[in-house]
Amino acid sequence: MMKTEDCRTDKCACCCSMLTTERRFSETTAHVQNMNREIYYNASPIITSASEVVGAFEIVIDQTDIKQRHGIKKNKQMKLCRPLKFRKNKLYRC
Repeated sequence: MMKTEDCRTDKCACCCSMLTTERRFSETTAHVQNMNREIYYNASPIITSASEVVGAFEIVIDQTDIKQRHGIKKNKQMKLCRPLKFRKNKLYRC
């Protein structure tokens, strides 16, 4: 498991994809085994045949080495969605 700076914020592509039922993407820093890794990730909502959103499918690409080699600064860009609140492991729109 990894913890990112986007987790539990309105920048989380997984949460945004589940709320909007659209694919979302983001770049952030992931904290894995006491290391910081620069990642790009995209998320797509998982929708049942009854049109119920039940989760998100996430693809993560570690860009740390590439960015270090090319001296590229972090660039956080993503489609924005409404702010989110978390209460007892449930996601709410503000």
